[in-house]
Amino acid sequence: MTVLERLRKRSGLLVSIVGLALLAFVLTGLFESRFSFFTDKQVVGSIFGEDISLQDFQMEVEKMAEQQRMNSGSNSLDEQAMEMVNNNAWDKLVRDRVLVSQINRSGISVSDAELSEMLWGKEIDPMVRGAFVDQQTQKVNPQFANEQTGELDGAKIYKFVNEQMDNPQNPDFKPRWLKFEEGIRESRLNNKYMTAIKKGLYVTTSYAKAEYLALNNSVNFKYVLKRYQTLADSQVKVTEEEIEKYYNEHKSQYKQEASRKIEYVVFDVLPSEEDIKAKEEQMAKLADEFRKTDNDSAFVMRESENKYFDNNYLKKNQLPPGVDTTFFNAEKGTVFGPYKEMNKIKVSKLVNSKMSVDSGSCRHILVAYQGASSADPSVTQTKEQAKARADSLLKAFKSKGTKNFEAAVKKFSADKGSVEKGGKYEWFKEGQMVPEFQNAVFNGKKGDLSIAETVYGFHVIEVLDVGGKSRKVQVATIEHAIEPSTKTKQEVFDKATDFAITYNTKELFEKGIEKEKLSKRIADPVKESDKTIAGLDSPKELIRWAYEVEEGAVSVEPFSFTNKYVVALVSEVREKGFASLDQEQTRNEVELKAKQQKKAQMFAEEFRKVLSGAKSIDDVAKNMNFPVEMSENVTFGSYSIANLGRELELMGILFTLKEGQLSQPIAGQQGVYVAVVEKINKATETKDYSASKNQAKTTVQYRVDSEVFNALKTNAEIEDNRARFF
Repeated sequence: MTVLERLRKRSGLLVSIVGLALLAFVLTGLFESRFSFFTDKQVVGSIFGEDISLQDFQMEVEKMAEQQRMNSGSNSLDEQAMEMVNNNAWDKLVRDRVLVSQINRSGISVSDAELSEMLWGKEIDPMVRGAFVDQQTQKVNPQFANEQTGELDGAKIYKFVNEQMDNPQNPDFKPRWLKFEEGIRESRLNNKYMTAIKKGLYVTTSYAKAEYLALNNSVNFKYVLKRYQTLADSQVKVTEEEIEKYYNEHKSQYKQEASRKIEYVVFDVLPSEEDIKAKEEQMAKLADEFRKTDNDSAFVMRESENKYFDNNYLKKNQLPPGVDTTFFNAEKGTVFGPYKEMNKIKVSKLVNSKMSVDSGSCRHILVAYQGASSADPSVTQTKEQAKARADSLLKAFKSKGTKNFEAAVKKFSADKGSVEKGGKYEWFKEGQMVPEFQNAVFNGKKGDLSIAETVYGFHVIEVLDVGGKSRKVQVATIEHAIEPSTKTKQEVFDKATDFAITYNTKELFEKGIEKEKLSKRIADPVKESDKTIAGLDSPKELIRWAYEVEEGAVSVEPFSFTNKYVVALVSEVREKGFASLDQEQTRNEVELKAKQQKKAQMFAEEFRKVLSGAKSIDDVAKNMNFPVEMSENVTFGSYSIANLGRELELMGILFTLKEGQLSQPIAGQQGVYVAVVEKINKATETKDYSASKNQAKTTVQYRVDSEVFNALKTNAEIEDNRARFF
């Protein structure tokens, strides 16, 4: 029986097998996509517990992107612009759902009549004014100015807007103007809401009095300080119970955002010796062809990776050492190379050489015309008129001499930079002036008069002197970057893959680094929304992976970056909330603080024993073997104390002491203190606290715009998961 016949007889079995395979493939796809048939919509975040779907967010992003494209006149946006659009879209969603909803609930609104008044009424909004003024001069565009006052004329704006709304030749105007109106309305709503809150704030007389005294009462005090650093941390032992006790008592200080600690090793993809040799052989063949060609510029444009033929003539020491030595003693057509420079292999050819001037001095008169580069707006003469003026000046100088040249400079020259120097440019080198100007000087001799036309106008030039001539060469260069070959890339990839497979746990990862003599790099903390990791281009995939795996995970395969492969370990996972004592950084910090607390208890006990028999601060200092130090004019409102920094515990107790009263031990940031107030400097008595009231009210009101919105956002419990999708 033939094979074909056997297959025909078993066709039913084959169909079943193929069907099962297809079903397995489909089910695998479903499982791999995390049961996408049964999952809820993809969510980019939530506000007030309400999910924001990926689809809704993308619609908002696209609307903003389209607006941005219209504004920029571009059909596409680059990655940076799209990143900005993405952030703006998210900010708008947050504002609409947090602040705008709050404003709407408050009953505050902006009527159409109020909006019209802002757009073209008697009190035009500053945003509208900004749209109808010259951005450089800040003067009102004459088309929209009132003839009598010169200010914006609302009626003219209204007429212009209505004409443009349905203008078929300006289809973008209507959506842009409506968007502009929406921005004006939103701005006024926000201003009204914030103003209402500010007007509702009130400062009591007792609060103003307390503020006045805090800013104006001061004390001079002496103190003895035993600093924590006098006892090494290694000499203080704390138990696990003491560490946990300190952590529980200060847990609020260890609030954290979600982050990851990523440790990674880099396998650089560098050209091998074989790659370099292959590139040198390739360039050697090109060098042979370069010698034979007669069309050097075309050859360079075809064969060089940078497609650049340099027309400039160079002096000695302006070329790479080997090229320089060869070409200044060689004949035209000489080829040098291949030679290596940085990460490139080059071949250079001596195209030409000449003896030429490399510096010169002159004085000139620039006759500009309307439309010339950098011409002053006050210049009204045409190009033809400017040429006639330059010709007239040249003729006069040639017939009557140049004794009046400086006077003519002051009268006619448009080059403000040289007028005060009599039009002089002294000993400028090759390349410092535009070619036409330079050639007029370098190709002339002392005393020559000529006209050079440049983009700036017509220059009447007198050559004052020229430097000596030197040999210069024109060199054509072909360059190719030394790139790693496919074979080299594969070898490095294989090496990185072997590392990832062999050292696939946290413990093995550390051993692998030591055994393979690799350098470990650390990125910490890495947030889900981060876009950069030092030394890695566009590490989004690496960051996303770090948030999808568990602590201790090693990447199954290397991440690919420009000329490098990376194997990564997520060495620590920190979730949003309170940092755990299991986290290395938190534990180390808590342990240090617990030791400091224990030092404070020990030092305080030492001070208490001394205080039992001490009558003055000097007694305390003598028995503790520390100096008495002093600080003067410290107010309760002071941010810090000279030589001590911010010591809130000390400040708080100082202002409860009477003059001459020794304090009990005070545990501060620097160490433990015992202090005595030498003098209380009381503030000047006053019955009028209105100035303090106004100052305190202004301070509080100033914080409203930012702090109200931040408070609303905190209350909204915003979750931003955009990094999982973008």
